[in-house]
Amino acid sequence: MGKLTAKQVAATTTPCVIGDGDGLWFQVGGPTQRSWIMRYTSPVTRKTREFGLGSYPAVSLAQAREARDAARALIREGRDPIDERKARALPVDVTRGMTFRAAMEATIKARTPSWTDPKAPDTWRNSLSRHAASLLDKHCCEITTADVHAVLEPIWSTMAPTAKHIRERIETILDYAAMMDGWADDKPNPARWKGRLSVLLPKIGAVHTPAHHASLPHADAPAFVADLRQREGAGARALELTILTGQRTGAIMAAKWADFDLTATVWNCPAEDMKAKEAHTVPLTPAMLRVLEAMKPLRRQDQGDWVFPGQGKAGHISNGAMTAVLKRMGRSALTVHGFRSTIRDWAAEETDHMAEVAEAVLDHVLPGGATRAAYQRGDLLTKRRRLHEDWEKYLGA
Repeated sequence: MGKLTAKQVAATTTPCVIGDGDGLWFQVGGPTQRSWIMRYTSPVTRKTREFGLGSYPAVSLAQAREARDAARALIREGRDPIDERKARALPVDVTRGMTFRAAMEATIKARTPSWTDPKAPDTWRNSLSRHAASLLDKHCCEITTADVHAVLEPIWSTMAPTAKHIRERIETILDYAAMMDGWADDKPNPARWKGRLSVLLPKIGAVHTPAHHASLPHADAPAFVADLRQREGAGARALELTILTGQRTGAIMAAKWADFDLTATVWNCPAEDMKAKEAHTVPLTPAMLRVLEAMKPLRRQDQGDWVFPGQGKAGHISNGAMTAVLKRMGRSALTVHGFRSTIRDWAAEETDHMAEVAEAVLDHVLPGGATRAAYQRGDLLTKRRRLHEDWEKYLGA
């Protein structure tokens, strides 16, 4: 007699793993992420393995017990259930697995806490709904490499960066479904590049040459900034702070008032907002402080307390807001990220500042084994402050 009851299984929705006995386990990742697995020692390899028995409620407690008992019968005969399934080339029962649409939502929910961009969940949904619509209602365990190839082939050469992201997202979602539905040992991920799609598609590098971020020549920067300061709005002020600090757009967009120590005149960028996932300190100059002062009337402490709030009820501005400013200025050929090259080129060509200091200002990986930690220390922070002050003077602040 098992330990679980049908009523108990139906009521269990919070993340956990509970046993029924004789190797049967009910694993729960959330209300829509529940499945059955059987843990056993292979009579062939003597290693512990997990045999997927299906997702709940497609597979009931009684059905899971029947499947476990059938697998145990094979084990008593010295046969491994997973190997037997592979040897007979039996397809996974599609009635027990998640559809790609359900797996997509479950994957997004699981990964959202680690994403710094609040728009990332919608980016995943929209891109997959547009480019991988043929997969949405298929059960993940029946999706083939041919199915994935059919999604990618039309955009592989014409939209290479997008196609690359789509492939990676499909692979991640199918990995999630394979683990939750228990078919990870049955077949390789059909969206995997090595040995599967790599046979069918050319390397991205062969069909796409990445374009460098268009940047503003540093000689034109003072006039540009003077024009920018005549523009109003959060997007214009965010772009100005980007130019002054040389920081990536992700850090600018995610900036919160709590990150700024106006007494010590530093901006303490949290690790989660940085590309390298390491905290970074930016010395604040008078011009940067004036940008912050201009944003104070727009402060919304009850809605995220972003320095650059978006137009909706919650959330911060998007990169599109700064790009829109460039378009209104008649500079649509430029990119926001390109201003990092502008400050780096100015430092190299017009100043005596050490290259390592300029790289540290941009939060780049430093050459010669130098570490970011070293450039957060007091004396080197002072050197970075001097570079920012010289840049500010050059811009005519």
